[in-house]
Amino acid sequence: MHGYKLLSSVLLSLAIHSLLFYSPSKNQESKYRVNFRYSKSSVSSQGLSKKTKGKRSNNNSSLSGVTQEARPNSPISPIYPELSRAYKEEGLVIISVELDENGNIIDAKIKKSSGHDRLDKEALKTVLASKFQSSTHNGITEASQLDLEFNFQLNP
Repeated sequence: MHGYKLLSSVLLSLAIHSLLFYSPSKNQESKYRVNFRYSKSSVSSQGLSKKTKGKRSNNNSSLSGVTQEARPNSPISPIYPELSRAYKEEGLVIISVELDENGNIIDAKIKKSSGHDRLDKEALKTVLASKFQSSTHNGITEASQLDLEFNFQLNP
């Protein structure tokens, strides 16, 4: 019994040591990346919808008074899953996010799959853990919708 406790404590100590002092080399980090960008659709309480690509509309439509488009509070950076890197899985994932007027996520779903479950699930998990700001129109916050694109790429 004493030998089992000693072995357990040695293994635990090694595991903690490896977590604290392991850092991937720069070569390992540069072999893969996840590019992120988003496009916005603001949905007002009157049901108006205007698709934009990050630029404010200059026309005189009913949403031209939008003072702030919906957006993430900070860049969203999913981790490239280790098994996906090992199996050389790549692809574009588009996550559609619906926000209430306070920026809380009402719904998030995979709009376009990368074709690889691990990549899709990592993108969705990261989005669900993120914080957002909803759009405002004439000083009033509104429910919003965002399409978030994550391009998982391995470098040759």
